[in-house]
Amino acid sequence: MDRHAPSRALLGTQLFAQVENTRVLMVGAGGIGCELLKNLAMLGFGHIELVDLDTIDVTNLNRQFLFQRQHVSQSKAHVARESALRFNRNITIISHHGNIKDPQFDLAWFKSFNLVFNALDNLDARRHVNLMCVAGKVPLIDAGTAGYSGQSTIIQPGVTECYDCHPKPTPKTFPVCTIRSTPSAPIHCIVWAKNFMFPQLFGEDEDEGDANLVNDTTNAKQVQELVREAQALRELKRSAGLPGFAERVFVKIYRHDIERLLSMEGLWQMRQKPVPLDVEALVAAANELRDPLADETAHCRVRTIEETTKVFLQSTAALAKRYAASGPQSFDKDDDAAMAFVSAAANLRCHVYHIALKSFFEIKSMAGNIVPIVATTNGVVAGLMVLHALQVLEGRVLETTTDLLTAPPAAQHLVSRPNQVLARDKLFPPVSSCAVCARAYVQVAVDTASTTLGDLLEAIVDAFSVLPVDNVTVLEGARMLYDPDFDDNLGRTLADLNVPSHHAFLLVDAYDQDDQLVQPLSVYIQKSGKKGVEILGNVPQLWTKPAPPKVQDAPIAGGDELDDEVVMAVDDDDEDIIMTESSAAGNETGHVGRTRR
Repeated sequence: MDRHAPSRALLGTQLFAQVENTRVLMVGAGGIGCELLKNLAMLGFGHIELVDLDTIDVTNLNRQFLFQRQHVSQSKAHVARESALRFNRNITIISHHGNIKDPQFDLAWFKSFNLVFNALDNLDARRHVNLMCVAGKVPLIDAGTAGYSGQSTIIQPGVTECYDCHPKPTPKTFPVCTIRSTPSAPIHCIVWAKNFMFPQLFGEDEDEGDANLVNDTTNAKQVQELVREAQALRELKRSAGLPGFAERVFVKIYRHDIERLLSMEGLWQMRQKPVPLDVEALVAAANELRDPLADETAHCRVRTIEETTKVFLQSTAALAKRYAASGPQSFDKDDDAAMAFVSAAANLRCHVYHIALKSFFEIKSMAGNIVPIVATTNGVVAGLMVLHALQVLEGRVLETTTDLLTAPPAAQHLVSRPNQVLARDKLFPPVSSCAVCARAYVQVAVDTASTTLGDLLEAIVDAFSVLPVDNVTVLEGARMLYDPDFDDNLGRTLADLNVPSHHAFLLVDAYDQDDQLVQPLSVYIQKSGKKGVEILGNVPQLWTKPAPPKVQDAPIAGGDELDDEVVMAVDDDDEDIIMTESSAAGNETGHVGRTRR
């Protein structure tokens, strides 16, 4: 019997032919991903590519049904492929064990697909996939679940809102000095380990942040100590990957930094003083232990201080080696070494400050803001994603809605609660102020080692007649590379300017001669071995419109008397700490200033 006969009968010959010939990218092979891959395989999607960075953990087995006990520690992507092919051997599934932000997954690769599915629980990765799909004009179906709630939404570039069209919920906030100097709860130590210590040791260098702290707090002495601490960490970071690095970090943050804080008597008048660790004794004891990470059952209990020290030293050495080999790292709760570091660093700090220690799983839940997952919710949402995919293939996007799974826990007994389970929400056009949707996108191929910023700018201005060279600003992230009053970089190559050779978007802003606002343009840099600048694909038409009237800023009454307190905010979606300022007028988050380098 024809394996695809039921699908052909259900969908009709024409639609099923589209399904067979559609190239699908699926990002994520976790709870939703397993359900979705099974659905796609059984329906008969002819070409599926799957990307996932994670490996299988024993805790995944209760809901991620494509995995079994013998698969623990293996790649989720590879095992999911093998399991899904058992449902249908007549399709092609290609698996990639890697980060979707890796260089090989560039814009040209994204544009090779007809449809992309997002089955991720990581805000940063979801935003990246959204950006690449909008830039490549590839339809995206984004989904997520939290307990008994879930959603599936079509994102059609240029037609519907994208993932970034609306800000995410306001993050929880903690005062900086509480996190850095006087923690009183496990979450304070976890935030310190994840959002301060990890990026300081293994992330990008950010010199400006510490200087800003000095100006924005009333406790100058305390903050000066914190600045010195950060500067010492940067010095220490230069030896990452060298022998003894982990031990030097251990001594610094659990003895020297604590002793320095103890010298500030005013901090401890109403608080219990922290106790520096006996680092020599702990290191000696840790060296006598077997590998604590080899015992998976230990994740469920609180490790001893000696075991925690061993985990800290091992994970620090592993991350330092990775940093030395491949550059700055970012925290991912599914990265074993990163999570081991955060859990050990947080618990050691808890011990120093007389705070109750937590198990590895408890810390992972708090660090990743993990909501307990319901397998049935994943299954329902994965089904909605496939229905949305069929609507995209049929060209019925504007008839599509966002489906929200809004049933409360009692609704699992459907016969006893006849309330509405699926709610439909109207899809809206792109938000005009969205930093992703409001831009036009063009892809250029360059040799970053030989192409100068001036070469690139000249090619872009030649291709877009509405861009006047004397009114153009070029930025890479928050960093200004060029404007008419800052042309120092025109003769420097893109490599010399440290423009990344992959996933680099340069933003070009301009006003024309008549003070008309020109649509912002994002230039995606595609690495090429050829000299010169080659514009790939069609050149988009940029819109122009009258610039808004200039409004003179009114002076702020009593501005010099505001008593601002710097606070640290933790994003509920497992992402970065941001700096905010709270004042008597309310809480506001300022824009990141542009910096010239």
